[in-house]
Amino acid sequence: MAGIPIPPFGKATEADLRQWDGKVYKSPRSYASEKVIYSRHALTQELFVVFRKPGGIVRLQPGEKIREAKLADDWFQSTDKDVRSCLRVEGNKVQLKSDATHLLGIGIRMVLIRP
Repeated sequence: MAGIPIPPFGKATEADLRQWDGKVYKSPRSYASEKVIYSRHALTQELFVVFRKPGGIVRLQPGEKIREAKLADDWFQSTDKDVRSCLRVEGNKVQLKSDATHLLGIGIRMVLIRP
């Protein structure tokens, strides 16, 4: 029976909404491309972000705002280093400012305010 597809039964789950096109991974809570990787904590909705290349964009949900953005250590724990001033927010899009390329490849934890 190997190789025979098994149809899904019951209710669709978040796992069913995952997408991979060979370059970009998307799911309801996560996103990964060559420019940015981020994932949303299921309970706190906090974002864990790594900008990998200039031009990476994090998309916030409608109405969300960044309350806090701090560098993360090697275990992705928040540090005291606030980096909100290094981020450009336009609508629901968050990017590193052009003079913040020193943060490429470094983890950032974003605490969000939800409406």
